[in-house]
Amino acid sequence: MSDSFSRYRDFVMSSSPWYKLLFVFFLILVFFLLTGIIGLITVMITFKMSLLEVTSVLNNPDIADIHVIKLLQVIQTIGIFIIPAFIGAFFLGPRIIPYLKMDTYPSLITVVLVICLMIICIPAINFLAGFNARLDLPASMDAIETTIDKLRDNYNELTNMFLSTTTVNDFLANIAIMAVLPAIGEELLFRGVFQRLFAEWTRNIHWGIIISSLLFSFFHLEFYGFLPRFMLGILFGYLFVWTASIWIPMLAHFTNNVVIVGYYFFIQPATGVSKLDELGTRADLSLWISLGGGIILSVLVFYIARSRRFYSS
Repeated sequence: MSDSFSRYRDFVMSSSPWYKLLFVFFLILVFFLLTGIIGLITVMITFKMSLLEVTSVLNNPDIADIHVIKLLQVIQTIGIFIIPAFIGAFFLGPRIIPYLKMDTYPSLITVVLVICLMIICIPAINFLAGFNARLDLPASMDAIETTIDKLRDNYNELTNMFLSTTTVNDFLANIAIMAVLPAIGEELLFRGVFQRLFAEWTRNIHWGIIISSLLFSFFHLEFYGFLPRFMLGILFGYLFVWTASIWIPMLAHFTNNVVIVGYYFFIQPATGVSKLDELGTRADLSLWISLGGGIILSVLVFYIARSRRFYSS
């Protein structure tokens, strides 16, 4: 490592939280552009497509071309989240793995509790999604609301294309693309890096969790899913703080996503709203069980994490 490179790394490590945040955002921008170019080239070579054909697929996605979008999704997830998180951690701390809290491994009982927590929280998440969907913007913002509605429709259409699988290989690919990679990449960046930096900036861990969760939800660019994603970010953030292990929010994030992918593959009805989507949309027994069970399981995770009897490094 050259002297100038080492000096710059030391400078970043000792700089203000604002500079560190700008540095990480710069990394995201650079690798967003770089992996965008790499993704286009990879797709053109892999599927023998011209740039015009790839552009047409991106502008007008179709189920027949979903494999193209999936490959681009993989490349950009790695470029936007995973690479900036690791490079950021290299500059922000003495060692990457401890900085990202990847050196603390939770116990089996914590793993089981977190999986149960995410499953029992489904009705509460659905309730928040339903509440979010009923929010109306003022009449003066009709143009913005129209744009938001169009983005929502495009997002739902693309999601349905991803989930419309009939083979086991496609199902496993969806688990990797929609559950494994987002859980690893988004948690490394938002919990492992941003939450820590925002807590350092505000000198308050709770504000660090809140601001990083707002950013986490905003990054998905879906207004009608903003509130449930924000609350999931809050939950992931506290799980990270309580356990001091990035593996726990990764597991929670993975469980949330894999339940959806698995449900749509095995159970999703051909027409109509699924029973999973309806759970908790009304203030019925399922919602109260979800809230009560979520609180109890969260307290248990907190107690076990604080006792440290079940954790190893």
